[in-house]
Amino acid sequence: MHGHNYMLLVKVYGRRSEWFDFEDIKHATDQLIDEKYDHQDIGNMTCERLAGQIQEQLSNVFKTTVKIELWETGKFGVETA
Repeated sequence: MHGHNYMLLVKVYGRRSEWFDFEDIKHATDQLIDEKYDHQDIGNMTCERLAGQIQEQLSNVFKTTVKIELWETGKFGVETA
């Protein structure tokens, strides 16, 4: 078994009156990753499925549209719609 190091970019969308503080976005994202994914066996999950799961979970946290870019390497990654 081996691990992966991913680069994650989180984009939270909303009206100006709904904007979030960057620290709140960072805290919620770090907490989700630490609790559910860091040093966990995620089996043979693809980068695409992992990005979709993270998108869904953070959309539920922020109650708004969230888009994710998840990079496996400096050249290869995915972006959710």
